[in-house]
Amino acid sequence: MIRIRHQAVVALALACALALAGVHAGAAGAAPNAADKTVKEPDPALLPEMRKSAAGGNAVSQFNLARRYALGQGGVDKDASLAAQWMTRSADQGLAIAQNALGFWYARGFGVPQDDAKAFELFQKAAAQDNASAQFQVGMAWRRGRGTAKDDNEAFRWIRKAAEQGDSDAQAELGLLYEGGVGVDVDKHAAQEWYRRSADNDNELGMFSLARALEKGIDGTPDPAAALALYRRAGEHGLPAAFNNLGVMLQYGRGTDIDLSQAVSMYRQAADKDYALAQFNLGKIYEQEGPMHDGHEACSWFEKAARQGDADSEFLWGYCLSSGEGAARDPASAVEWYRKAAAQNVAGAQFNLGVLYDHGDGVPRDPAAARALYEKAASQGLREAQHNLAVSLERANPAPSATEAATIIGWYRKAADQGLPASQNNLALHYAHGLGVPKDESMAFRLSQKAAEHGLASAQNSLGLAYYRGRGTAVDYRQAIAWFSKAAAQHDVQAEYNLGVLYRESDAATQDKALSLSWTTKAAEHGSAIAQNNLGAYYSAGKGVARDDRAAVDWYRKAAAQGSALGQANLANMYRTGRGVGKDAAAACDWARRATASHNVPETIFKPKEVAEDGEAFFTRTLTLSCGAAR
Repeated sequence: MIRIRHQAVVALALACALALAGVHAGAAGAAPNAADKTVKEPDPALLPEMRKSAAGGNAVSQFNLARRYALGQGGVDKDASLAAQWMTRSADQGLAIAQNALGFWYARGFGVPQDDAKAFELFQKAAAQDNASAQFQVGMAWRRGRGTAKDDNEAFRWIRKAAEQGDSDAQAELGLLYEGGVGVDVDKHAAQEWYRRSADNDNELGMFSLARALEKGIDGTPDPAAALALYRRAGEHGLPAAFNNLGVMLQYGRGTDIDLSQAVSMYRQAADKDYALAQFNLGKIYEQEGPMHDGHEACSWFEKAARQGDADSEFLWGYCLSSGEGAARDPASAVEWYRKAAAQNVAGAQFNLGVLYDHGDGVPRDPAAARALYEKAASQGLREAQHNLAVSLERANPAPSATEAATIIGWYRKAADQGLPASQNNLALHYAHGLGVPKDESMAFRLSQKAAEHGLASAQNSLGLAYYRGRGTAVDYRQAIAWFSKAAAQHDVQAEYNLGVLYRESDAATQDKALSLSWTTKAAEHGSAIAQNNLGAYYSAGKGVARDDRAAVDWYRKAAAQGSALGQANLANMYRTGRGVGKDAAAACDWARRATASHNVPETIFKPKEVAEDGEAFFTRTLTLSCGAAR
């Protein structure tokens, strides 16, 4: 499993998204729009006269009565249907502010069926009368393709009309169009100027966008201090994204000193308004090691953001559930959250979901499904996924064709080039044995060295072997001991075993029979079958230790139980001769047959010369003697 490290996420491009979502005045069908800021709060005393005027056909009275019903103020109960009826009568008379408001209501389905095409038609009618708010909405409709075809050029034209009339939301949006080159050539200077105009009109979206532009320095040198001040102004207007970005600046000391407690305070103000990015950022602060670390708090915020559809939070909440770090372990639920994030192309989620499929954790084991997920994440450059994909392909096809082998090597190489020690080590083994690549012991040595220097125990063991055998480098027992010792310090059992062999069989300068016995015993106690066999041989022969046939039998039995052919053969001989155990011809023959059927001593592991004969002869002789005695 992996947990991808993220920096705090900065909110970007707010104006466009918020305007479309209805931050613009009148979005709920009740608040005055940008062209109607002089309308006073409803006065119940004026209601009778307003009703009479509206019934008589006065369009303004019809508009104002519609607003009262939409708000449920000024002496009437809230009634969306009546509000829509009166607003329609006013709009039908050509009142631009009514057409604009009714356009919002059709866009939202307030008192009328939701209908983007009808909304666009009404916005167009009001825009034709130079209603700036409607012009902005016409532009946004073209921008998003809502109620009409998407057309960036038309979007720019109408949004510019509204901006030039002073609509502050349109000014902020126009800045985004210039910055992104949407419907117009990219012009960072013009973008920043329109953001500034919007901010000067006290528009929180303009303040936010100008702050972001100054923080990035889109029109020259960044000015984080000025950005910080603007984010604060936008925050005073209650904009959650501004609080989030203030948190980021305080967390990383941009334009101010680092202040984690203040950063948390800013994030919380946004998070408490259900702003997912801030919830994610809070989770990341509590996740990191340090004085504020709190795994349960981190997971709590990830869950909140995940339930709002934030992809990275879905991934991290899934990690909380799959790892049991900060939440009760629930792999089945983790699978569902990883699936959500994976569907949004989060590489870490695709990888972790693949791991769960690989191990059958929370989901039925399915190596093919795991490979498919690894491939998706690997294609996004995730090195751990590239490595696991190569491993999975090797397991699925132990004898690959040349094309298949090239694919496997290719994925290992991609991960190795990104510095993943496990892939560097596996690629080294391929070069050492000429598997899928021409045999190249020098290349194998260099790759093992890279992985070993990154602390990978198995690579440290491989590097020790290279120095011991002189493969890809000169023989150097001291270097071999040094690298085996590094691996053994990480409890690498094979390195413990190899130290035992090296101290027994190297040159006089490095031989140490006591250390050899000590390391062989450690490896045997830690489960190395060949070390258990060899320790049995030492006790049987009295080599470096007092002869003890019972101890020999015990260690042979442990090795044999793990499938060691040497252990099985040596145990057969003990049963045959009655050393350390009662003579038992049947047991001797049984163990001899098992040894003959399974003997296979890995080339990468040493065998001390005195432990047992190599090759077919030893196993054949053991079988003949043991089973001949049984007959």
